[in-house]
Amino acid sequence: MELVNVYDIATFLSVIDVSYIRERQIISELYRDLQYEGSLNEFMLNVDEQLEQLDVQVMKEIDELQSQMKKNLISCHFEKDMAHYLKVMKLRMQYTEADYVKIKLRTLLKQLGYKRRSDKLVAELNEMFQQLGLMVYKKGGILGDLSELALDEFMTIRLRSE
Repeated sequence: MELVNVYDIATFLSVIDVSYIRERQIISELYRDLQYEGSLNEFMLNVDEQLEQLDVQVMKEIDELQSQMKKNLISCHFEKDMAHYLKVMKLRMQYTEADYVKIKLRTLLKQLGYKRRSDKLVAELNEMFQQLGLMVYKKGGILGDLSELALDEFMTIRLRSE
């Protein structure tokens, strides 16, 4: 699994509220950290292009929803697959002041588009957390397996310290 792609970076930048200068600094940091093969300018152009495509996608979704509901839309969420959602979460912890994400398991599943917790889903989530270097904590200590967590119990997600 590719750790982070341009789409993940663009989504991350679209959800954080930073100045244009800080956005450029974050892109430069990502360029260095990901050891991108092309030039920095090429990397920035690719990210900017993806940001524009996201803007177009969001505007299309807003137009579709407004035509269906015939009223103004206050907020819009991107469709997220599991890996993409967790990658954006990791980027937020790496490149903003947020050291952790505190969330209920039920809320996480809802954000990912699931209504129920299955053994297969929990195994996939545990594997994704492992691959992305994310640690899950519950009150009182480290949680090795999400199946040990109650649906309405809070978990804290942090970057694995090396």
